[in-house]
Amino acid sequence: MGEKTNPETVKRIYTEMEKEDKTGEYTAIVKEKLGKWMKTKLPKNAEGKLDIASADFKLQGFDGKEISLADFRGKVIYVDFWASWCGPCKQQFPFSKKLHEQLTDKQKKEVVFLYISIDNTEEIWKKAVNSLQLGGVHVLSPGGWSSFVAKYYQINSIPRYLLIDKKGNVADPNAKRPDDENTLQDILNLIE
Repeated sequence: MGEKTNPETVKRIYTEMEKEDKTGEYTAIVKEKLGKWMKTKLPKNAEGKLDIASADFKLQGFDGKEISLADFRGKVIYVDFWASWCGPCKQQFPFSKKLHEQLTDKQKKEVVFLYISIDNTEEIWKKAVNSLQLGGVHVLSPGGWSSFVAKYYQINSIPRYLLIDKKGNVADPNAKRPDDENTLQDILNLIE
């Protein structure tokens, strides 16, 4: 559970279980297994909400260079979390290509399509990216549901999309899929 759930949720479940566990048998097991995870601190903004846009971490780009969200400040970022083994993810890629094509050259300079894969290995990921022939920026966070981004962004299902505005703020933590007819407009609204 700790690999797919954020620490606050684990703590809340643990607290409720502790109330019911009269012998302490189960809470001891949970504390032993998930104690470290329960102490993890996720970044919060001034309002105390999870701050997922100002992340100061780097992921491996397709060419081997490290890439961070800060590299794209001043641009709208449409983030696509995916993996090569995810059928629904791959079904969205033709629509994603269509999104790219619907932007004018000027708009393309203001938008970044960031594809973050949670594939297990670089080899599997690169093979998938090459076969997809999909534009945009591709990065890898290996490890599936145990990957850094899956934990950091609290992802428990893919595909998952995120829209970040030009200032680096999360505009929509659960952005629409590429096949939704309103996705393009959501992106364009952030350009203006």
